[in-house]
Amino acid sequence: MAEKLTEARATAATVSGGRDEQTFKDAGCPGLGLRVRSSGAKSWVFVFRPVGAGRQAAPRRVLLGKFPAVSLAAAREAARKFSGQVASGRDPAVERREAKRREKATLETALNSYERNLHSRQVVNKQAIMSTLRRGLASLMNRDIAELTRADFVEKIDAVFDSGRKGAAADLRKHCRSLCEWAVSSGIAPYNVLAGLRMPKMTRAQRMEAEENGRALSEEEIRKVWKAAGQLGSLGGLIRLGLVTGFRRNELAGLEWSDVLPDRIMLPGGERTKTGAAHAVPLTPLMQAVLSVQPRGSGAGTKKLVPVKGKAAKAKLKGGNDLIFRSSKTDGPISGWNRLLPRAATLSGVEFRLHDLRRTTRTLLSQLGVAEDIAELCIGHRRADLVARYNKDDAWPQRVEAFKLLDEKLSAIVEHNVGNVVALSAKREAVR
Repeated sequence: MAEKLTEARATAATVSGGRDEQTFKDAGCPGLGLRVRSSGAKSWVFVFRPVGAGRQAAPRRVLLGKFPAVSLAAAREAARKFSGQVASGRDPAVERREAKRREKATLETALNSYERNLHSRQVVNKQAIMSTLRRGLASLMNRDIAELTRADFVEKIDAVFDSGRKGAAADLRKHCRSLCEWAVSSGIAPYNVLAGLRMPKMTRAQRMEAEENGRALSEEEIRKVWKAAGQLGSLGGLIRLGLVTGFRRNELAGLEWSDVLPDRIMLPGGERTKTGAAHAVPLTPLMQAVLSVQPRGSGAGTKKLVPVKGKAAKAKLKGGNDLIFRSSKTDGPISGWNRLLPRAATLSGVEFRLHDLRRTTRTLLSQLGVAEDIAELCIGHRRADLVARYNKDDAWPQRVEAFKLLDEKLSAIVEHNVGNVVALSAKREAVR
C-alpha cells in the first residue's frame, strides 16, 4: 500500500519481516518509492512499466539517489520528470543504461579500459598491443566503439598495409579483432564487427616471398655487418650483441647494466621478454668485449668505460640511465629503427633486418651441431606445451657449452682477438 511519505517517515523507515529489502511507495508521487535495505541503506527509486507493456510486464526501476543526500522534494521532482518521459513512450531505464554505456564507449576510453584488462591478465606485450591500436586508430578516438563499422576498421588496416608495413597491418588486424571481442564481453558493443576477419590466403608467390624475407647471414655478410657496426655507436654495439646472444630487438634495446651478471646476461621475465619468462645467456668473452666498450653514464661528460664483471656490472648509476645501448640524441632507448637500419645496411653493403641476426645465431648453433632442444632454449624459445609440463631441466651446462662454440665460431668469422680487446679495454679504464 502506498502512503504519503515525509522526511520523518523516510528517516524512520526500516525493513520488517526479516526481508533483505523493502520498498515504500509514495502516494504523493506515482512511481516514486523509498528502497530500504536490511543494512539500513536507503535510496529513492522510480518504478514504472513502459507504455503498452501491460500489467504482465515486469516493472523497471531507475535509481534517483541515496537518502538523505537526495531529499524527498528532489526525489519527487525527478520522478515526475521520468513519469512524463514514460507517458511520451520513452524508457528512462534503457536511456540511462545507454548514457552510462556511452560514457565509457568512446574508443579512447574503451582503449584505456582495454589496457587495464590486459594488465590485469598479465599480457606480456600489452605495450606493443596498445601502441599498435592507438597509432592505427588515432582518427577514430572520439567515435562510439559500438557505432564503428567493419569498414571503419578495415580502412585503417588497409592504410597501414598500403604504406608498405605488411607486418604492422597484420598486427593491427589481430589486435582490433581482439579489442572488438572484449568490447562485446564488456557490454559496450552489441557484437564483434570484425568476427571472421582474417588475412587473405597467401598465394604461391607471397609464400615464396615470405620464405625469402627471413634469412640468416652468410659468414662474409657477418664480417661486413660486424665491421660496419664499429662505426655506428650504440646501434653498432646492439647489432654486435644481437649476433652473439640471439636476443630480440626490444630485449636488446631495453638491456640494462644491472642485467649483466658475472657469469651471464639475465633478462627478467614480464614485459622484458616476448614470452614473459626470464631468459639468460652465458656471458662469453666476445659478449664481454662488446659490452666493455659501451659508454656508461647519463649526460655529456659522464661517459666512460666500465668493467662488466663483479659489483660494477650489477650496480645502477644513481639518478642516471642504466641502459647499455642509449640513443645519442635523447640518452634514452634507441628508436627510429626504420631510419637507423638503412644506414647500417648502406655501411655494410648487406641488406638485413635485426631479426635476421637472431636467425643467424640460431642457424650457426645448428651448424655447430647443437641439439635442437638446446638451440631453442639458447635463443629464448619455450618448449612445446606437453614437453614443458614434464621437462623442467633448464639445460644450463649444455647452453654454456653451446654458447662457447658459438663464441669461438663468431670470433673466427670476424677475426676478433677477444683477449687483445679485453686487455685494451682494461688498459683504457686504468688510464682514465
